[in-house]
Order: sequence, then structure tokens, then C-alpha cells
Amino acid sequence: MSPTVVKEYAIHPYVEFLVNTYDPYRRWLESEGVPIVSGSYVSDIRTLELGDWPRKGGRGAFLSFSDQLESDGYVCEIPAGGSLKPQHHLYEEVIVVAKGRGTTELWVGDGPRRSFEWQAGSVFSIPLNVHYQHHNASGTEPARYFALTSAPKTFELFRDPGFVFNTEHQFRNRFDPNHEEFFSKPGQYHTEYYGGILHTNFIGDIRQVQLVPRRQPPELAGVTAAPASGGGSPRLLPLGSL
Repeated sequence: MSPTVVKEYAIHPYVEFLVNTYDPYRRWLESEGVPIVSGSYVSDIRTLELGDWPRKGGRGAFLSFSDQLESDGYVCEIPAGGSLKPQHHLYEEVIVVAKGRGTTELWVGDGPRRSFEWQAGSVFSIPLNVHYQHHNASGTEPARYFALTSAPKTFELFRDPGFVFNTEHQFRNRFDPNHEEFFSKPGQYHTEYYGGILHTNFIGDIRQVQLVPRRQPPELAGVTAAPASGGGSPRLLPLGSL
């Protein structure tokens, strides 16, 4: 049975018209010339149908799900034995490798190039506006990854693809090209926090991360959520009072 999509709030027809007509992010998506997948989910990004993506130098598709205006995603495939074109941009990007293995190079200006290897299950973030290039290490099989980005908010703020992709400002507080162990230094797993926080620049295989139980924050110890009357926010009641 297909899932039921529930909108958080109703959009006025005039607002919807303005978004569809003048939204800078939507206009940029359409100009990229690759499939735009809407709806609420994709069952398997490893088999998702992709289209040629000249700007990237591979194949890809955007994932633009219902009512999502904060972040968005895309799927990209690197051909066997090939590389994508160098990129840099003013929005955040977190990558999850779905299949294959390869390497990524990063650099700032004429500085040294840093590289690291990845495989299926690897998770990493591209530092803001750093130049980077992905390479497929297999000569026989394509590699494919999913990326979550903050592009919608960035395009809404600057409204100019030329600025988003061409400015050369260096965010040295985000990435130091002289830091040789940026992607290899051990991370920190703070399990004492609610649900755990993994502070790192690179995860070799997300499937191997040992999850911790979601612990209730100390300030909510001894309380539980109860439905509010009239469909409002839940009320917090002492445990055992229901």
C-alpha cells in the first residue's frame, strides 16, 4: 500500500504560483537537464533511473520531495574508470556512497591537494566552497552516491547560480588545506548525549557504526508525553500518572 503524504500546512494557491514561477532553486534544477524525482521517497537509489549530467560529467537525478524547502538531494553516478568534473559551491553537501569505491580530491586555490578513499557505506561532508573531484576506482563498475545539500536555502538567499558556483572565497575555518589528517583523524562518539553524536569528518562504513540507545535528556527524566486536547502539542506528565 502506498504511503499517505501528509502536508504540514496548506499552501495558498497564489504563494504556490509564486514559488513555481519565481523560485530560483526550481529554475536552476530545471536548467540542469537531469530527471527531477518528486513525491515522498525513493525505494532504492541504487536502481534509480538517471540522466546525463553535463555539468557533473556523469549521470544523475535530483530528489526534490514534497514541501521540502530547507534541504534537497541528488543521486550521481561516476562511470567505470572515470571521474566527475571538478566542482565547488556555496552550499553544504553530505555524501553517502551507495555502491562502488573510489577517491575524492580536495584543494583550495593553488594549495596542496588532499585525497581520501571511500567505499559503499562511506559518509563524508564536502567542506564549504572547497574545490573537489570524485574518481571511480573500478574500471568495470560504476560508482553511485546520494548527496544531501542545503542548496534550496542558498539559492533563495543569493538567487544567482553564477555566484553560488563561481565565488572563490576560502572558508579557512571550515577546511585547512595544510591539515594532512582532515579526513583520517579519529572521530569522537559522544554516547552520553540524546541518541549519540558522532563528531567526525569521515565515516568509513556507516553500516558498521555501533548505535547507542536513545537516552532521555536529564531535564525530561521522569516525564512522558501525553496527547494534548484539540490536536495541539503533547503535554508532559510525570511517569506513572497516566
